[in-house]
Amino acid sequence: MKKTGMGQHNTESQRPGKHADNTGLTWRSRLDEEWAIFLTALDLPFAYYPGEINFAVNKFALSALWLPRQEIWLQAVLRKPAPGVAQQAMRLADETGYDVALFIGRVALTEDESAYVYSPLSLHTGLFTSHMKWAECLRCGAIGLIAQGRTEQCPGHCLPMSGAEDQVAHNTPRLLQAYAQAHLPRALPFPLPSQEDVDSTHPSSIIAFSKRDT
Repeated sequence: MKKTGMGQHNTESQRPGKHADNTGLTWRSRLDEEWAIFLTALDLPFAYYPGEINFAVNKFALSALWLPRQEIWLQAVLRKPAPGVAQQAMRLADETGYDVALFIGRVALTEDESAYVYSPLSLHTGLFTSHMKWAECLRCGAIGLIAQGRTEQCPGHCLPMSGAEDQVAHNTPRLLQAYAQAHLPRALPFPLPSQEDVDSTHPSSIIAFSKRDT
């Protein structure tokens, strides 16, 4: 039985030579690679599942990035997803016990760059949060996902800034630079995260989930 783990390449679900690095591992799409560059520019650790993830019953075909610092999954599609994609995102949240942020559109600070966030209960309740965007706290510098317009919230949960109307911003120099770097031309594919960085930053439930037999 073949296993699909963190950073491992499933040849049955990939097109050979597409966004591959010199180890043979592969970015499933250019969009995934852009998100990896964006996260790296912000110094946010992540791990990558490029191929199928095995659920208890069925396989999950959409690639995903796991962000241990935010304890959230990140998935991305270029256009508004079909109901089946949202259903898979809800199943991923349900089976792992962690939220899934499903981004729509390119990696850019635009109206289209926003995420639906599904909780582990979304599969059962149908409830989710929309219009989530990356933001930086103006006090502590924490980076996280905040609902658009809720600029009084801090992704790092620090104390509110007294007398200040906005606690966070979506267009800080740090975020704008990360968006810009995601689209810079590259002569070689962006390197995938190494396996050595995975186990020390992942909850045991995520590690066990990534090592299921497919």
